[in-house]
Amino acid sequence: RLDIEEVQQLLAPLFGKSLVTVSGRDIRSLLEQRVMDIRGVTIAKHYPSQLFVRVDLAPLVARSRVLAPGEENLPPQGSGATLTFITDRGTFAVVPPGFAGGASLPLIDLVDWGIRPQPGAPILSQDFLTRMQQAVETLQTQFGQQVKRRVAFIRAQEFHLSVSRSPSGDVAANRVSLWFDVRSPLEEQLLRYRMFLRSVGLSEVKEYVDLRLADRVVYR
Repeated sequence: RLDIEEVQQLLAPLFGKSLVTVSGRDIRSLLEQRVMDIRGVTIAKHYPSQLFVRVDLAPLVARSRVLAPGEENLPPQGSGATLTFITDRGTFAVVPPGFAGGASLPLIDLVDWGIRPQPGAPILSQDFLTRMQQAVETLQTQFGQQVKRRVAFIRAQEFHLSVSRSPSGDVAANRVSLWFDVRSPLEEQLLRYRMFLRSVGLSEVKEYVDLRLADRVVYR
């Protein structure tokens, strides 16, 4: 997902210098001006004039869409149209056109942002990403529910997961949004959800189930 031409431009100040004076620290410093999600840089020198640079990037864990207010209900786009990603560090990554990887990664819609995410900027903590993934996996394994949409509220530090109200059909009108946050233990929120299913059930829900409150479950 590196733009090779951009990398060559970034390293242009080294051209013409003696290989003896070029260090890995110099190269990393130049690359980090534009490539924000670098995990490591290694170099090899073949004297007198060849320099080999290997760049390791933070792995991508999700595709992303940055939605402005009022765009929360936009339908998912095709995988080829999504050129922004989230790394395992929770940083925002933009890839060059033509990048073919990441099509199988889950899509997270980013909303409730104060400043529009910029490449390399941290947007979600690793704990946030871990908790969201744990919720997705638990809903599937323990409740038999497939998550159809993931929405991350950056400032509020909460996430909404959409599941089908009933197994008969997978249209948006049949979906219910489950609201989680990262302030209270995920196990407690899932326990409240289990009790809600036993006492009320998703058939009574039209829009959402709010699992964030310690002493009640609110639904609409």
